[in-house]
Amino acid sequence: MKALLYFIWDKLFTILAFIWWLYIDFSNFITSGLFLFFVVLCFARAIDASRRNARLLKFVSNIEYRKACFYLYGYVARGSGVITKEHIAVMQSLINSLNLNPTDNESLKQSFNEGKNSSNPKEACDVLYQTTKLNESFAIEFFVVCINLALLDNEIEQEEYDRLHIIANFIKFSNNTLDRMIREKIVLNNFKRARSGNYSNNNNYQDNSYQYQQNNSYSGYARNDSEYEAALKVFGVDKNTSFEDIRKAYKKLAARYHPDKVQNRPDLKQQYLEKFQEIQNAYDIIKANHPDAKK
Repeated sequence: MKALLYFIWDKLFTILAFIWWLYIDFSNFITSGLFLFFVVLCFARAIDASRRNARLLKFVSNIEYRKACFYLYGYVARGSGVITKEHIAVMQSLINSLNLNPTDNESLKQSFNEGKNSSNPKEACDVLYQTTKLNESFAIEFFVVCINLALLDNEIEQEEYDRLHIIANFIKFSNNTLDRMIREKIVLNNFKRARSGNYSNNNNYQDNSYQYQQNNSYSGYARNDSEYEAALKVFGVDKNTSFEDIRKAYKKLAARYHPDKVQNRPDLKQQYLEKFQEIQNAYDIIKANHPDAKK
């Protein structure tokens, strides 16, 4: 809802200009002049939005912003109790994707190490908030990395969960959206395990208000019921859901994690691509097995 309201406000002048165009009497000099003024104003707002996004992209490319992110990555990773070689491998991959100079590479590693020993991430969160308050998508992109770190072992510890929410509260990010992102990652992980034959029903996710339990390029028929059920859960549906509703859920989820959304962020491209491919894999399995799908 917040994103929808922001979109409407950001496009308000364009929407009003279109409505006006439907009813305007172009034979009237005054109304024609006002309409042209309105159109110019719309273009000015579009240019301003473009410049604002360019400034934001420049800021997130700033080494201080990246250091703050890596500091918080370390803070979240430490929530598991120990930093593993898997954590280090992910961080090294992120650093390599940025193509920075050796000095900046070392500063990011140092920031990660400082973050893993931190008990108060507020200062780093303040740096992050300078962008997330202007564009929530930067917060979503940041939490994609954090959640991937937290679920490297296919489980999320209470301390990891708490640390994610501490950051969310500092940068005024929706706790409900964060919980939804965590659940989405859990069901995608379970789907990957089902495809590899390692699907289990032991994956628990606990937050402060309820317990969520998971019970249960590739294209073709599901090899077993668990694989098909896991694919359905990727979109939050079951066997009784119509294929049309599943298709709508697929489009919504695929749009949320489409790699094009981070085409200017080399550090996030691979993670978005992998997530998008798993979403597509799940949809392919459903499409091949659902009775209402056109074969």
